[in-house]
Amino acid sequence: MTIETRPLWFFVAATFLAASSIQAEIALPKIEDAGVTITKFAGSDLIKHPTGTTFTLDGKLLVIESNTHFRPEDYEGPKSDQIVWLQDTDGDGKADARSVFFETDLVATMDITTHPATGAIYVATRNEILRLWDKDQDGKADTDTIERRLIFLDTTANYPHNGLSGLSFDDSGSLFFGMGENYGADYT
Repeated sequence: MTIETRPLWFFVAATFLAASSIQAEIALPKIEDAGVTITKFAGSDLIKHPTGTTFTLDGKLLVIESNTHFRPEDYEGPKSDQIVWLQDTDGDGKADARSVFFETDLVATMDITTHPATGAIYVATRNEILRLWDKDQDGKADTDTIERRLIFLDTTANYPHNGLSGLSFDDSGSLFFGMGENYGADYT
């Protein structure tokens, strides 16, 4: 996959991962460009409640699985959000395996992106931005290099739609992010 096609694949993956959590069958959109095809990569059998995706520099698709957003009392999923690596192990173009890349204390996880030069994975939760590495490329975040609270939103408010998200890098590698706090609580 070339760097030029990665944004299109990212969009397609994000669109179909989000749509995969809907129970009803959804018709594929009509494609006007003969050079473009859309294929469902993963369904709800592999990922529940996806809220963000990124590709690592070596092509792994990482997806945020939200298990904490307005969690019902009888919800049987994991207690923490997870970052899941979706894999196509048989080469048919569809995900058939998943493994947990990272899940330690993730609550209201909002966004994920990959630094274009270093390959570090940046994750935004409601109140922090953290940095993860997979230097040994084993498909799991390296526990000895997790950097928490690179940015921290200190507030008593906990509404999950407010907080830190919208991660993006510019051409020089500087991180940009969004912050929304309209709950009425003080913050620093």
